Amino acid sequence: MAAKADVVGVAMGRGTFLSDVVTITGYGLGLWWCSGGPGWAALASMGCDELDAPLARRMGTTSESGAAMDLGADIALTPLAMLRLSRDLGKPEVAAVAAPIALALQAKLKGAGVHPPVLSARAVIMLAALALEERRRRLGLPARDNPTDSPRRPRKGRR
Repeated sequence: MAAKADVVGVAMGRGTFLSDVVTITGYGLGLWWCSGGPGWAALASMGCDELDAPLARRMGTTSESGAAMDLGADIALTPLAMLRLSRDLGKPEVAAVAAPIALALQAKLKGAGVHPPVLSARAVIMLAALALEERRRRLGLPARDNPTDSPRRPRKGRR
């Protein structure tokens, strides 16, 4: 038991543990929002995404594993955020086309060493979805908080 406590103590003492917890927390909040969670979860997820790398740099604990975890969270959440946005727009099929394009662009930018100074692609998409949800609320339109709320067109020849 003492060895386990030492490992946690070393990780916390170096700060790696804290920035990784921020990344994982942001990822979890992003997953919750993408699956129908409240808007504050998206905002908190974006905040964690903006905070984790500067926190690691400030504490002198940047690592390849931390950078990979952050990139992995962005790559995993971007298509899910697109799905929520496109579903809220009433066009869930758009995410199926846009997500692979976004993944390819993210990979190319990362490979070229390009990283925006603020806001990841998923954060921009989350903000767009939150703005749409707020607009719907202000107009008194019903929220589309689950996939079955999307309007469906009947298919010809099927009952």
